[in-house]
Amino acid sequence: MKVFVTGSTGFVGSGVCRALLKEGHKVIGLTSQPNKTALLEERGIQPVIGDMRDRNIISPFSEESDVTIMCAQLNFGSRFTKAKLKEFSDAEISSMNAVIEGAKKGKRRVIYTAGYMIFGVNSEGWSDESWKSWIGSLHSALTGRACLPSSKTCTRI
Repeated sequence: MKVFVTGSTGFVGSGVCRALLKEGHKVIGLTSQPNKTALLEERGIQPVIGDMRDRNIISPFSEESDVTIMCAQLNFGSRFTKAKLKEFSDAEISSMNAVIEGAKKGKRRVIYTAGYMIFGVNSEGWSDESWKSWIGSLHSALTGRACLPSSKTCTRI
């Protein structure tokens, strides 16, 4: 299977890539760090240099790959502020929209592992895996179908 992984040099993404390669999949890895392309190549990953928000890169690879696994997240840097939260949320939404655009065109699948910060605080407190509301929205955007809370699609991912 041909798999496009965003954030392929990050903590989660690098582990995902290792597991995919071990299973014999062809892996295409997005990294925002040009100095990491040699590392990706050494591991057997086709490197793609770009920003997780760049629709012109993300969408075509999502369309052409059998699966896109979203592991990218902006680097925290230093102190986390409301401005950074907005920047993170905007980046996550932009990346998600680009992936969805490509996946829908190619009738491909998406696995979403990144971006817990996009959901922030909801009416029940901080969002986590148990908060189902956003899962239905993501499922609807990808499939064009409603997601019922009792369906397997809306269980923890």
